[in-house]
Amino acid sequence: MRWKFPPKNDQSYNAERQDVCRRIDQWWRAFEAKHESLGRVFSGKETWDLPQWMNDNLGAVHRELMWEYGPGLEGGHRLVITPETSRSLRPMVDTLLAQAPTIPGWEFYPYRLRETVDEAHRMLEARKLMPLKQVTVIVTPNSLNQVDLLFISPNFSDNDDSDASNAAFVASEVILGEEILDHWIGFVDVDNDAGHAEMSVELPDLAAAVDRELATIRETLPKNPWSQSLENTDWHLFDLKSSISNNRFNRSDMSLRRQPA
Repeated sequence: MRWKFPPKNDQSYNAERQDVCRRIDQWWRAFEAKHESLGRVFSGKETWDLPQWMNDNLGAVHRELMWEYGPGLEGGHRLVITPETSRSLRPMVDTLLAQAPTIPGWEFYPYRLRETVDEAHRMLEARKLMPLKQVTVIVTPNSLNQVDLLFISPNFSDNDDSDASNAAFVASEVILGEEILDHWIGFVDVDNDAGHAEMSVELPDLAAAVDRELATIRETLPKNPWSQSLENTDWHLFDLKSSISNNRFNRSDMSLRRQPA
């Protein structure tokens, strides 16, 4: 959040932030100049080193930004720019995409989009990961308002099978989309125990099963964010220095604690 609310008195950080914004502007200028040539690369009419060009131009904004080209949802082409698990870079990516130029035939996204099961299998093959054969998935809501996934297959050695875990995670991202995986999926586990097979779904039905669980979760969430309820909330104040409170909270660096009733 520091990116969105930069401290006014931190001259060093603000200078660095302005430099990143300058590099973002340079990236989009380079993209605008190259977008027609990019289209010809995807149609096989041109051949040049696209990964190196992306590394030189988008990589100049930040080395942890990942990218992916594909067909646009409305035709044409799409470009996904994502920090993946470097979530602290998400606000910067929001700024980057907010400055994207309007180019006919191009769409820009901050998360990898949902794909088909066939595409998931192709992705596993391309990354040389374990193929997911005879696999079903148990979809379970958890106490944190997320959804846990348990991939089951007789081809997995056990629930510590790292090859199966990697394949299950990648398949989950492709089938559900990166945003759902990032915000709504809890654990992605694997097992070879088919004891609960009647509760599982086939891979082609995974996205619909997760969507149903998420719809149920969203119905139970408050209509307004917690920040809008603070004025009408009762509060408890705890003395953390008392012997009873100390035993409960075990925070020697705090003297008082305030929390909603």
